[in-house]
Amino acid sequence: MAEPREGARDADVVVIGGGLAGLRAARDLAETGRHVVVLEARDRVGGRGWTRTFPGTDLPIELGGSWYTTEHHEVKAEIDRYGLPVRTFEPVTSTRWLLDGALRLQIPFDEDDAASLAAWQRVQADVAAVESGVDDARYRVSLDAYLAGIDATPAVRDLMYGWWTITGGGDPAAGCVEAILGSEHRDGAIGNLGYLHLAPAGGWSALAQAMATTPGVEVQLGWVVTSVSQTDDVVTVSTADGAWRARAAVLAVPVNVLPDVEFRPPAPERTREGFGASSGAAFKVWLLTRGVPVGSLAFGRGHGVHLLYGDRPYGDDDETLVIGFGWPVEGFDPTSTADLQRALEAFHPGAELLAHTTHDWIGDPASKGTWVNTPAGRPEVLRADRFPLHGRVAFATSDIASEEAGWFEGALVAGAAAARTLLRLLGTAE
Repeated sequence: MAEPREGARDADVVVIGGGLAGLRAARDLAETGRHVVVLEARDRVGGRGWTRTFPGTDLPIELGGSWYTTEHHEVKAEIDRYGLPVRTFEPVTSTRWLLDGALRLQIPFDEDDAASLAAWQRVQADVAAVESGVDDARYRVSLDAYLAGIDATPAVRDLMYGWWTITGGGDPAAGCVEAILGSEHRDGAIGNLGYLHLAPAGGWSALAQAMATTPGVEVQLGWVVTSVSQTDDVVTVSTADGAWRARAAVLAVPVNVLPDVEFRPPAPERTREGFGASSGAAFKVWLLTRGVPVGSLAFGRGHGVHLLYGDRPYGDDDETLVIGFGWPVEGFDPTSTADLQRALEAFHPGAELLAHTTHDWIGDPASKGTWVNTPAGRPEVLRADRFPLHGRVAFATSDIASEEAGWFEGALVAGAAAARTLLRLLGTAE
């Protein structure tokens, strides 16, 4: 896909970022007859969706996002459009909790644990309030501050920490508690993975590659954008290797990458407040194990890993491929076999770790974080209305989507919105 990098080249629209948001914007624009160039810093398309095979096997795994839900109509439409098969995950068959240092296999709290039950009832009441649209300052604080405010017992704290790993996905002292309270409209209580049961069978990379083949879309890999400057009628996108000129541009990179891009003229202050503001900083590990049941869900205050899900069997020797989540803490290395073995045994005593893999999305310069989590105390800085059209530049990323932010659905929503915005701009300019 690469082209010679000499001098400035021209396009109708330049899209910066080849994730699902950028590819959706590029496709929608190209289908109107415009020449669209997608500049992607990586050597692949897909952004925070990345399908590979587990080392030493032929099993596809998602190093980035995994699932979509029945509510994600844009994702379903894309999968149907390209005729991609869908994988339906089996339901959770067993649940265990590591709470206040004890591994529990039946229920998280005893019926006579009045303090834990009272705190848990507070959580459920707040989930209902957030779902109904109540705006309360208590829901703008960090998870840690929220737990202190409801007098959470160690058991309730640890339960919330476990589920936080796939909702907030970062430091519980930094991310806004809305991430966990607002996630429960999805079919059940905290700890229910029932709504996470769908994925493209060939992986999210297959969807990204299909979208990238749209006629009129020219994908350029390995281009790291350093600046975006514009006049009344031209946008110039610069990299270390050359520049592109266009009538408009879409900036479809994660918000934590935006501080690395120079804007001339500068973006509005309200928009800049969101640059680098996502506190989403999780890790996801894949573990090939022996002794972990398929369909098992384990979560709570683990040893570095706080949620494990037995995804699927491998081989004929009681081997299971397991997904794990956590966030960076001192003294735990998600690439360390010894650390991961201890984390596994905390939830599954006697289980054996055979192999493992991960990707460092936080250290990845093209992402600088995982799925979005709004910062405690100021969640409004990542609202979609804070990122309006800036001259001839539209913003598009799942991080600021008007719906389903942080999901692939949000990426598609944001990309489609950016394309519509630029089509209105270009239509009036013609």
